[in-house]
Amino acid sequence: MSVSVQKPKFSVIGIHQAPAGVSKCDFDAKVDNFVNSFVTLPAVQKNFLSYNVIFQNNVLDASLKYLGMPPAQPCVVLKAEFETEDNFMDYSRDPAVGKLLSDANQFGFMSGSIVSSVDLVTRIDVPAEAERRLWVGIYRVPGITSAAQFQDKVGPVIDAFIEHPLSQARMLKHTMWLPNSSSAPGLQSQGYPAVDPAVVIMVEYEICAEAELQAILAKADNDFDFHVNSICFGADVVKKI
Repeated sequence: MSVSVQKPKFSVIGIHQAPAGVSKCDFDAKVDNFVNSFVTLPAVQKNFLSYNVIFQNNVLDASLKYLGMPPAQPCVVLKAEFETEDNFMDYSRDPAVGKLLSDANQFGFMSGSIVSSVDLVTRIDVPAEAERRLWVGIYRVPGITSAAQFQDKVGPVIDAFIEHPLSQARMLKHTMWLPNSSSAPGLQSQGYPAVDPAVVIMVEYEICAEAELQAILAKADNDFDFHVNSICFGADVVKKI
Protein backbone atom coordinates (compact mmCIF):
# COMPACT_ATOMS: atom_id res chain seq x y z
CA MET A 1 0.00 0.00 0.00
CA SER A 2 1.31 3.43 -0.88
CA VAL A 3 2.44 5.70 1.93
CA SER A 4 2.67 9.48 1.72
CA VAL A 5 5.15 11.13 4.07
CA GLN A 6 4.36 14.84 4.10
CA LYS A 7 7.04 17.39 4.92
CA PRO A 8 6.11 20.44 2.84
CA LYS A 9 5.33 22.51 5.93
CA PHE A 10 6.56 22.57 9.51
CA SER A 11 3.88 20.97 11.69
CA VAL A 12 3.60 20.95 15.47
CA ILE A 13 1.08 19.08 17.60
CA GLY A 14 0.26 19.63 21.26
CA ILE A 15 -1.55 17.19 23.54
CA HIS A 16 -2.80 18.95 26.66
CA GLN A 17 -4.31 16.77 29.37
CA ALA A 18 -6.67 18.16 31.99
CA PRO A 19 -5.03 18.23 35.45
CA ALA A 20 -6.45 16.00 38.17
CA GLY A 21 -9.61 17.49 39.63
CA VAL A 22 -10.42 19.61 36.56
CA SER A 23 -13.45 18.49 34.57
CA LYS A 24 -13.40 18.07 30.81
CA CYS A 25 -15.98 20.84 30.42
CA ASP A 26 -13.98 23.33 32.50
CA PHE A 27 -10.69 22.43 30.82
CA ASP A 28 -12.17 22.73 27.33
CA ALA A 29 -13.55 26.17 28.17
CA LYS A 30 -10.25 27.39 29.61
CA VAL A 31 -8.25 26.13 26.64
CA ASP A 32 -10.71 27.72 24.24
CA ASN A 33 -10.43 31.08 26.03
CA PHE A 34 -6.64 30.81 25.95
CA VAL A 35 -6.60 29.98 22.23
CA ASN A 36 -8.89 32.88 21.41
CA SER A 37 -6.37 35.25 23.03
CA PHE A 38 -3.38 33.37 21.60
CA VAL A 39 -4.43 33.74 17.96
CA THR A 40 -4.61 37.54 18.31
CA LEU A 41 -0.89 37.83 19.11
CA PRO A 42 1.10 39.47 16.28
CA ALA A 43 3.75 36.72 16.33
CA VAL A 44 1.04 34.10 15.86
CA GLN A 45 -0.72 35.98 13.06
CA LYS A 46 2.61 36.56 11.33
CA ASN A 47 3.98 33.01 11.48
CA PHE A 48 1.09 30.52 11.61
CA LEU A 49 -0.41 29.08 8.43
CA SER A 50 -3.13 27.18 10.28
CA TYR A 51 -4.15 26.41 13.85
CA ASN A 52 -6.83 23.89 14.80
CA VAL A 53 -8.20 22.80 18.15
CA ILE A 54 -9.44 19.21 18.54
CA PHE A 55 -11.98 18.64 21.31
CA GLN A 56 -13.21 15.27 22.52
CA ASN A 57 -16.82 14.27 21.93
CA ASN A 58 -18.81 11.18 22.93
CA VAL A 59 -20.05 10.18 19.47
CA LEU A 60 -17.77 7.13 19.25
CA ASP A 61 -17.71 6.12 22.92
CA ALA A 62 -19.80 2.97 22.43
CA SER A 63 -17.77 1.88 19.39
CA LEU A 64 -14.43 2.48 21.12
CA LYS A 65 -15.59 0.53 24.17
CA TYR A 66 -16.61 -2.34 21.88
CA LEU A 67 -13.10 -2.30 20.39
CA GLY A 68 -11.63 -2.67 23.87
CA MET A 69 -10.22 0.83 24.21
CA PRO A 70 -10.07 2.39 27.68
CA PRO A 71 -12.16 5.48 28.57
CA ALA A 72 -10.42 8.60 27.28
CA GLN A 73 -8.65 10.87 29.72
CA PRO A 74 -9.83 14.47 29.20
CA CYS A 75 -7.49 16.32 26.85
CA VAL A 76 -7.37 18.86 24.05
CA VAL A 77 -5.16 18.49 20.97
CA LEU A 78 -3.74 21.52 19.15
CA LYS A 79 -2.42 21.36 15.58
CA ALA A 80 -0.27 24.17 14.18
CA GLU A 81 1.29 24.53 10.76
CA PHE A 82 4.10 26.90 9.76
CA GLU A 83 5.66 27.62 6.38
CA THR A 84 9.17 26.83 7.69
CA GLU A 85 11.01 25.95 10.87
CA ASP A 86 12.30 29.55 10.92
CA ASN A 87 8.70 30.76 11.28
CA PHE A 88 8.26 28.47 14.25
CA MET A 89 11.46 29.68 15.90
CA ASP A 90 10.49 33.33 15.31
CA TYR A 91 7.14 32.70 17.00
CA SER A 92 8.69 30.74 19.88
CA ARG A 93 11.10 33.57 20.78
CA ASP A 94 8.36 36.20 21.09
CA PRO A 95 8.04 37.54 24.69
CA ALA A 96 4.28 38.04 24.42
CA VAL A 97 3.88 34.37 23.48
CA GLY A 98 5.98 33.31 26.46
CA LYS A 99 3.93 35.43 28.86
CA LEU A 100 0.59 34.12 27.63
CA LEU A 101 1.81 30.52 27.88
CA SER A 102 3.06 31.17 31.41
CA ASP A 103 -0.30 32.67 32.37
CA ALA A 104 -2.12 29.69 30.85
CA ASN A 105 -0.16 27.31 33.03
CA GLN A 106 -2.10 28.66 35.99
CA PHE A 107 -4.93 26.32 34.90
CA GLY A 108 -2.53 23.50 34.02
CA PHE A 109 -2.21 24.09 30.28
CA MET A 110 1.42 22.94 30.10
CA SER A 111 1.38 20.51 33.02
CA GLY A 112 1.70 17.01 31.63
CA SER A 113 1.55 18.30 28.07
CA ILE A 114 3.18 16.55 25.12
CA VAL A 115 4.26 18.95 22.37
CA SER A 116 6.44 18.15 19.37
CA SER A 117 7.07 18.89 15.73
CA VAL A 118 5.82 15.98 13.65
CA ASP A 119 6.08 14.20 10.32
CA LEU A 120 2.75 13.30 8.73
CA VAL A 121 2.33 9.84 7.23
CA THR A 122 -0.89 9.42 5.24
CA ARG A 123 -1.97 5.89 4.34
CA ILE A 124 -5.49 6.53 3.07
CA ASP A 125 -6.95 9.73 1.63
CA VAL A 126 -10.21 9.26 -0.25
CA PRO A 127 -12.09 12.34 -1.54
CA ALA A 128 -15.70 11.88 -0.55
CA GLU A 129 -18.75 13.97 0.18
CA ALA A 130 -20.02 11.52 2.77
CA GLU A 131 -20.44 12.72 6.33
CA ARG A 132 -17.21 12.03 8.18
CA ARG A 133 -16.54 11.11 11.76
CA LEU A 134 -13.11 11.76 13.24
CA TRP A 135 -11.42 9.30 15.56
CA VAL A 136 -8.18 10.26 17.33
CA GLY A 137 -5.78 7.84 19.01
CA ILE A 138 -2.82 9.00 21.11
CA TYR A 139 -0.35 6.19 21.75
CA ARG A 140 2.53 5.92 24.21
CA VAL A 141 3.42 2.23 23.96
CA PRO A 142 5.50 0.85 26.86
CA GLY A 143 9.15 0.33 25.92
CA ILE A 144 8.98 2.50 22.80
CA THR A 145 11.16 5.61 22.93
CA SER A 146 11.12 6.87 19.33
CA ALA A 147 8.89 7.18 16.29
CA ALA A 148 11.13 4.69 14.45
CA GLN A 149 10.56 2.07 17.15
CA PHE A 150 6.83 2.72 17.00
CA GLN A 151 6.83 2.12 13.25
CA ASP A 152 8.84 -1.10 13.63
CA LYS A 153 6.80 -2.56 16.47
CA VAL A 154 3.31 -1.26 15.83
CA GLY A 155 3.49 -0.94 12.04
CA PRO A 156 2.25 -4.49 11.34
CA VAL A 157 -0.83 -3.90 13.52
CA ILE A 158 -1.60 -0.65 11.71
CA ASP A 159 -1.08 -2.41 8.37
CA ALA A 160 -3.56 -5.12 9.35
CA PHE A 161 -6.11 -2.55 10.51
CA ILE A 162 -5.81 -0.45 7.34
CA GLU A 163 -5.77 -3.40 4.96
CA HIS A 164 -8.82 -5.06 6.48
CA PRO A 165 -11.67 -5.06 3.93
CA LEU A 166 -13.95 -3.15 6.29
CA SER A 167 -11.39 -0.38 6.65
CA GLN A 168 -10.77 -0.28 2.92
CA ALA A 169 -14.49 0.03 2.28
CA ARG A 170 -15.31 2.72 4.82
CA MET A 171 -12.18 4.51 5.98
CA LEU A 172 -11.78 7.87 4.24
CA LYS A 173 -8.48 9.08 5.71
CA HIS A 174 -5.75 7.64 7.92
CA THR A 175 -2.87 9.85 9.07
CA MET A 176 -0.12 9.26 11.62
CA TRP A 177 1.65 12.18 13.29
CA LEU A 178 5.14 10.93 14.18
CA PRO A 179 7.18 13.10 16.58
CA ASN A 180 10.62 14.41 15.66
CA SER A 181 13.11 16.55 17.56
CA SER A 182 13.22 19.57 15.23
CA SER A 183 11.13 21.76 17.53
CA ALA A 184 12.80 20.76 20.81
CA PRO A 185 14.93 23.92 21.35
CA GLY A 186 12.05 26.29 20.68
CA LEU A 187 9.57 24.34 22.79
CA GLN A 188 11.88 23.96 25.76
CA SER A 189 12.60 27.68 25.67
CA GLN A 190 8.85 28.16 26.19
CA GLY A 191 8.88 25.89 29.22
CA TYR A 192 7.57 22.69 27.66
CA PRO A 193 9.05 19.37 28.82
CA ALA A 194 11.37 17.24 26.68
CA VAL A 195 9.76 15.60 23.65
CA ASP A 196 7.73 12.51 24.53
CA PRO A 197 7.54 9.73 21.90
CA ALA A 198 3.74 9.87 21.64
CA VAL A 199 2.25 9.07 18.24
CA VAL A 200 -1.10 10.53 17.18
CA ILE A 201 -3.27 8.66 14.69
CA MET A 202 -6.25 10.41 13.09
CA VAL A 203 -8.85 8.48 11.16
CA GLU A 204 -11.83 9.86 9.25
CA TYR A 205 -14.48 7.29 8.42
CA GLU A 206 -18.14 6.39 8.04
CA ILE A 207 -18.16 3.40 10.42
CA CYS A 208 -18.19 1.25 12.79
CA ALA A 209 -17.25 -1.29 15.37
CA GLU A 210 -16.79 -4.74 13.89
CA ALA A 211 -15.68 -8.00 15.48
CA GLU A 212 -12.84 -8.53 12.99
CA LEU A 213 -11.31 -5.15 13.75
CA GLN A 214 -11.69 -5.77 17.46
CA ALA A 215 -9.72 -8.99 17.06
CA ILE A 216 -6.82 -7.15 15.36
CA LEU A 217 -6.58 -4.65 18.21
CA ALA A 218 -7.02 -7.32 20.88
CA LYS A 219 -4.02 -9.18 19.43
CA ALA A 220 -1.96 -5.98 19.57
CA ASP A 221 -2.87 -5.53 23.22
CA ASN A 222 -1.90 -9.11 23.95
CA ASP A 223 1.43 -8.82 22.09
CA PHE A 224 2.69 -5.49 23.46
CA ASP A 225 0.03 -3.57 25.42
CA PHE A 226 -0.93 -1.41 22.43
CA HIS A 227 -3.61 0.51 24.33
CA VAL A 228 -1.81 0.90 27.64
CA ASN A 229 -1.37 4.67 28.18
CA SER A 230 -3.45 5.39 25.08
CA ILE A 231 -6.12 8.07 24.76
CA CYS A 232 -8.71 7.34 22.06
CA PHE A 233 -11.82 9.37 21.31
CA GLY A 234 -14.23 10.80 18.79
CA ALA A 235 -13.42 14.42 18.05
CA ASP A 236 -14.60 17.79 16.77
CA VAL A 237 -12.16 20.10 14.99
CA VAL A 238 -12.41 23.87 15.44
CA LYS A 239 -10.38 25.94 13.00
CA LYS A 240 -8.84 29.04 14.63
CA ILE A 241 -6.50 30.16 11.82
